[in-house]
This record gives sequence, C-alpha cells and structure tokens, in this order.
Amino acid sequence: RCHRPTHRGRQLGTVRVMLRALLISMFLTSTAFATTWTVDDDGKADFNNIQAAVDAASNGDEILVMPGTYTDIHQQVIDPDGKSLWIHSRDGSDVTFIDGENTRRGIVCISQEDDVIIEDLTITNCYAQHGAGMWLSNSTPQIIRCVFDNNEAYGFGGGMYISNTASPTVDLCKFTNNTALDGGGVRNYGNSPTFTNCTFFNNTADTGGGVHNYGSHATYTGCIFLDNNATTYGGGIHNQFGSSPDFTDCTVDGNVADTGGGVRNDASSNPAFVNCNIFDNSATYGGGVQNHNSSPSFNGCVIENNTGTGMLSALKSNPTLAESTVCDNSPVNIDGPYSDLGGNTICDDDECDPDVNGDGTVDVHDLLLIIGYWGSSIPMGDINFDGIVNVHDLLLLIGAWGPCE
Repeated sequence: RCHRPTHRGRQLGTVRVMLRALLISMFLTSTAFATTWTVDDDGKADFNNIQAAVDAASNGDEILVMPGTYTDIHQQVIDPDGKSLWIHSRDGSDVTFIDGENTRRGIVCISQEDDVIIEDLTITNCYAQHGAGMWLSNSTPQIIRCVFDNNEAYGFGGGMYISNTASPTVDLCKFTNNTALDGGGVRNYGNSPTFTNCTFFNNTADTGGGVHNYGSHATYTGCIFLDNNATTYGGGIHNQFGSSPDFTDCTVDGNVADTGGGVRNDASSNPAFVNCNIFDNSATYGGGVQNHNSSPSFNGCVIENNTGTGMLSALKSNPTLAESTVCDNSPVNIDGPYSDLGGNTICDDDECDPDVNGDGTVDVHDLLLIIGYWGSSIPMGDINFDGIVNVHDLLLLIGAWGPCE
C-alpha cells in the first residue's frame, strides 16, 4: 500500500535537492576557476604569445610561461587589461625574457589591476616615453623576483614608472642598466609603493640615477643602491617635491652625481633613514647626502614654514637618521641640515666647507664660484648655511685660503 509523503518528508526532500544543487554549483565554480594557460615560444603549449594567453584568460587564471623570449607587435608586450591574473615563468627570470626589441614597453598596468601577480620574468630591451620596462597607474599589483634590465625611457622611469596613486609591492626585484631623463631605475610620482630586498645597480639618469621620488611616500626595506649615476641630482636617490620615503636596512654605495652622489633631498623632502649604510658615494657637491638648505627671499621677505604644495620648492629639506652610518663619501658625508635621532656614525669630512669646488684647496677657483653665486641661495656657495651667498661666505673663504687640512 502506498503512503502519501508527510509534510516533514516533503521538507527533507526539498532540503536534499537544494543541498545537491549547491554542491553541484560549488563544484562547477571551483573547476571553472583558476584555469592554467601555458605559453611556450617554441614548444607545445596553449599559446606561443603571452598576450594571447592574457586575452583568453578570465579573472583568477594562471598564465605559466616556459623558458624563451617573448615580444609582441603592439605598444607593450603584456597588458593584463584589468584582469586578475598570475603571470609567471616556470623556470625563473634567468631563462624567461620579455623583450621590447628596443621599440616598445614591456608591461603596462593602468586599468586598476589590483589582483595581478607578475613573477620570475626578465623585462629587457624595452623603450618608451615613460616606464619603458613597466608603467603602472591606479593599480596595485605584486611584482616578485623580476629583473628590469637595459630598458630606456626618454622621459620618466627607465625600469619602472609608478604614477597616479599606483602603489604596487615590489619584492626581490633587480633594476640594472636602465636609463631615463628622471629615475633611471624607478620613478615614483605621488604614490606609496613598497620595495623590499630590491637592488638598483648601474642605472643612469639626469636626476635620480637609481630612484627618483617625486611627491612620493615610498617604503624601501633591505634595498641596495649601487653604482648608479646622475648627471645632476641624486646618483643613487633623488627625493623631490615633498617626498618623505622611508629607508630601513638599506645600503647606498658607490653612486655618483654632480650634487648628492648618494642621496639628494630638495623641495621640502624629509626622508627617514633607519639602520642604513651610506658610503663611498661621490659628487661635486655633497658626496653622501646633500640637503636643500635655503628659503628664497622675495622683496626682503623670506618664504618659509609654509604648508601646501604651492610653496614646497621654497622649503628646506631635513631628513632624519637613526642607527645609520655615513662615511667615506666625497667631498663631504652630509651637506645641509638633518636630524640625528641617535645611534648614528657620521664620519668626519676630509674636506673643508669653503672648498666650494671640492678640489682640496681653497683658492681663486672657489672665489670665482662665490662671486658667480653672489646674492643667490645656491647651497654650494652658501658656506655658512644662512640661506644667501654674501660677504659672510666670502670672509669664511678668505680665512680658509690654502690647502684643506
């Protein structure tokens, strides 16, 4: 005899159906998520071109790149185009290359790529106005164990240009042999990126051979700035226009510039150095660290202690140092004001302040420079650091006439 299902039985059946549907939905979702696409330039794979894999991929997918050299015919080799992707090599950056063929940019992230990971690639031979190796804007990707080598920007950021609030995390990356007008290795503009255990080696620029921070509050931890070169300001690092980056456990060594061989701080830039080593850097003015030390005068009124970006260029720079060593820089270790927070080793300078051109002798060449700077606030001629080159500086120079002791 058949029995009609009770009300409780019907409820249990409905629950079982709903649970079954939920499990099926979860299974389908998990199997559809995180597809792995393979790329190989000369072997069996889903694609032989990275951008083709990016175009086919969906959010959450993985793009696995085999050893080889990859390029493209467009303005950049890789553009994630707003997708959430993990793009990485199988065997590391030593054998996997993004090659711009001295014609195009390597990678661009300008479409709010906040969940992109780019890992274990070498980006090389790239060329663009800004960010030849990589350009980031309004995005926060993770860049891990990548090498940016031999890239050239005829504007900003040979290796990488980070602009418009883009704040990526850059870990264990190397920036080598890159060139640009500003920021040979990296140029940060108005942002807060994080660099951890990165190396900046043999990069060149007009300003900021290794790194140029402009209105940036970047963080550098365990980074090395080695043998970078700037024609004018900041061989290793140039901080400008209210930049206040944090440097912790960093080394600034062997960098060269006209002003601020290791570090140049100007326009109210107040970086913080904690447990850092700054040594063996050289410049015409301010070998280790050179700090902007003047407030210009207009009709007899001195402009200082202002707020707002409009007057940043008028304000002095005053970096802080704690538990750091600044030694063996030429011609001086630190030129201009700074705040000593304790635990520092600041070696005595071998040269004397009136030696304006840093050749080891106070003579007519220094006198001519003082005359040329007369009435200005140029730090190189402002021997007594009072904000103007005048008779007081001239008297100091005459009093120190002869070889520096």
